[in-house]
Amino acid sequence: MDNRPSDVANQLSDFSSWGVTTDGQLKPDVTAPGGNIYSSFNDNTYGSISGTSMAAPHVTGVAVLVKEYLQKHHPELTPEQVSETVKALIMSTAKPHVNKDTGTYTSPRQQGSGIVDTAAAVSTDLYVTGENGYPSVTLGNVGDQFTFKVTVHNISDTDRTLKMVVNTNTDEVQDGKFTLRPRKLTETVWPEVTVKAHSSQTVTVKVDAQKFAAELSKQMPNGYFLEGFVRFVDPVDDGDIVSLAFMGFRGEFQNLPAVEKPIYNLIREGKNGFYTEVDKENPAVNYSNDATYLATLQNDLLVSQGQRQGRRITVLGIEQNAEGKHVLQLDEKGNVRIAISPNDDGNKDLVEYKTVALRNLVNLRATVYAATDTKHEHPIWEGDAKDLRKNYFDGDSRNLKSYILDNTAWRGQDFNGNTVADGLYDYVISYTPDVPGAKEQYTTFKIQIDTQKPVITSGYIRFKDGNQEFVARKPKDVGQGGILSEKVFYITPFDKKGTMVLTGKDQSGTRALENTHLIKANADGSYTLPKNVDKANIYYLVEDYAGNVDYISLAELVRDQNSGRVKIALKDAKTNQDIDTLYVYRIKNSEGQYVDVDKTKAIHFLQFGHYTAEIFSYDRTELKFISALSQEFDLTEENSFQTITFLANLLEYAPVSVSFNQAVPKTTTVVLKGEDGTSITLPAEKYGQYAFGKKVATGRYTVQVTLPTGYELLEDLVSLLVQPGRNNALRLSIVSKLALLAAVNQQKELVETSRYFNSSADKRKAYDQAFQVAQSALSSKLKQELIDGVLASLEAAGKALNGKDSNVAALKEAMKAYYATTKTGRYANAKEKVRRAYDRAFQEIALLAVDPKVKQDQIDQSLIALATAKSKLNGKATDFSSLKKLVKDERLFQEKNARFIYADKKEKQLIF
Repeated sequence: MDNRPSDVANQLSDFSSWGVTTDGQLKPDVTAPGGNIYSSFNDNTYGSISGTSMAAPHVTGVAVLVKEYLQKHHPELTPEQVSETVKALIMSTAKPHVNKDTGTYTSPRQQGSGIVDTAAAVSTDLYVTGENGYPSVTLGNVGDQFTFKVTVHNISDTDRTLKMVVNTNTDEVQDGKFTLRPRKLTETVWPEVTVKAHSSQTVTVKVDAQKFAAELSKQMPNGYFLEGFVRFVDPVDDGDIVSLAFMGFRGEFQNLPAVEKPIYNLIREGKNGFYTEVDKENPAVNYSNDATYLATLQNDLLVSQGQRQGRRITVLGIEQNAEGKHVLQLDEKGNVRIAISPNDDGNKDLVEYKTVALRNLVNLRATVYAATDTKHEHPIWEGDAKDLRKNYFDGDSRNLKSYILDNTAWRGQDFNGNTVADGLYDYVISYTPDVPGAKEQYTTFKIQIDTQKPVITSGYIRFKDGNQEFVARKPKDVGQGGILSEKVFYITPFDKKGTMVLTGKDQSGTRALENTHLIKANADGSYTLPKNVDKANIYYLVEDYAGNVDYISLAELVRDQNSGRVKIALKDAKTNQDIDTLYVYRIKNSEGQYVDVDKTKAIHFLQFGHYTAEIFSYDRTELKFISALSQEFDLTEENSFQTITFLANLLEYAPVSVSFNQAVPKTTTVVLKGEDGTSITLPAEKYGQYAFGKKVATGRYTVQVTLPTGYELLEDLVSLLVQPGRNNALRLSIVSKLALLAAVNQQKELVETSRYFNSSADKRKAYDQAFQVAQSALSSKLKQELIDGVLASLEAAGKALNGKDSNVAALKEAMKAYYATTKTGRYANAKEKVRRAYDRAFQEIALLAVDPKVKQDQIDQSLIALATAKSKLNGKATDFSSLKKLVKDERLFQEKNARFIYADKKEKQLIF
């Protein structure tokens, strides 16, 4: 067998991967033969093979030899120390490779510490490590000037003197691209260092690349590597003995972009992507391009069939041009309009993210915000997170060059699954490089949600140079998604059999095509119509960026030049969707005359002028109009199409039951007051206990309960949301205060009775306090049990009153005694002052005797006062003896005196 050198000997294989690791650590460790290796195969055969499967056995063999060497010559090393020293010796004694084109040491990110040198590894007894004990140094982010320490280890029995040389390189750049060749920056020589036997010596390495900073920053604005080798050479002949590879990044390695810029940005900036080159004059982008963009699913509109078929992937913001290329539609500022229409028609209902991952990343997700939420504080929707490996191409089709990410698919819905309103939204892709300390990165796209198709206004035919020309008036962009294209075309069969549609598949999905013939627009925007083609087969089509389409045959569209079109629409005020219901409308002209319209048509032709559309009749149990029932409009050359939209809410009905905790009087009423002022009286339920209810239109109501005096609703003003598909039940609490009110009303009579006012003071006080609590309870919101408790307390206090009837008989007896006393001398002969005091006491007795509300203590006090006054009477009994003697003498005189005896009768009467 001949021993022939390889044609690519001493060259690094072009398929050999580069470092660094995803988290920025310097790799590889070493380089070993692995390209075009003539090796043994199975079945006693040999052949040439390349790859790590060749280099790895080579390094393994070297490691075995170094381990054997260490175990033999350095038995003092532990097994762990042997393992570490094997790697250190292999890496430190490896010989740094020099790039033959530049004469500069090849990047450590390509070769590691160098090409393994087996002989040196088993004979040098020297190795170099960084501060962490590893035989290469990863510095992380560095400045233009930096330092680091390395340690030279001597495991031999002799001292070793070495000279330190530091070679600092970076990447070579030409014409804005990396050449993958090294560029030399500096080479510095440092004083000799002596390392004692079985010892180590630490030295400081200084690197200064400041003078290159401006140039390198301009060439590599994202940052650049400052790397190279710390070489320890023989002071005599400068021969390499041991070395250490180092690498630092001038910039922020952890925050380098994790994904490629969107293709929209690259085109605007005049740049190509990593895998995709774009014609800047005609920026065509295909779904299969490996680039970053927003994708969607699209189907084919079959005009002749009036339906859509097929399903394929496409790039948002593109349109197929006359040459069949899918070209990005850019405005004058180079921006592309991106829009979707989540209306479940299978055409641009969603958006999802496709990207080229430039590095490993974690937590990639899509989040949607309203465009007005400029600080992105209130997400509307958020997708799941996903981690990605960077895309790379190595000839293996299993290694994708881009990813289309299902976890980012947004179907225009919020967290609750409701379709969001038409408008502008921020579709934010967030992700973080898979490097410790990396900041989260964002790519934001403006997405227009547009579920409304553009509106074809009107058009007419004019004759020019013997040809018919179709002129379309400007269409309306109702949904603000932007008009993408206007087309005029006619359709013919594919064959004599009359085949109108062909279906098939390609890499993008399934297709359904018609034999369409585009009619190019003239310079003034008109279209010259082909002869001998029926206008019923010629179509005018308008499409917006969201894939919404309006189309019509010219036979249906064109009228005379002074006419326009009007459409009467009845839409749901909440969803803005058409309401399918029966209603009647009328249109009258400026003179108040109703015009004839064909109600079987959705759109009516009218001469230019002023009109009023009126809703004439509708089902009031089904609809509730939000807009006025009449609207005025004008049809003009500038505004030749009008959509008169009447907004209404479809009334949904649901059962409502308002029940109470106890029986309520028959006069009770329960009324639901709607937000619009409507009132609905709920009837008493026939079978429900203490309940009122019926089916009512859904919505929010205020519940108003009217109760007779003595009854009260415990709750304050109650709001009830009646929802569809539910049994809307409301439980209310009624408090009856009838008994308490009656007890309170009895107080006026009770306090006028002796039972109250003749009670002891503490009993009266207890009753008065219970009465005050009862009065407060009547005007307070209290539960029934509390009202019942207050009533019980009041009744108990009333029963506890122990007053007896007043002793009026004692007053009468006292009066009799008074009269008897006044006939005695004790009274008559008493001093006037004392007599008057006795009379006043008697007068008090006399007044109390006729007072029906007299209290016992009043009686007792007045009797005491009378007795006291009587005791003070100081009159003596009258002496009637002299008077009696005189009377006696007179009678004796009269019996014996003749003058008296014979006196006149009248004279006798004068004496007596």
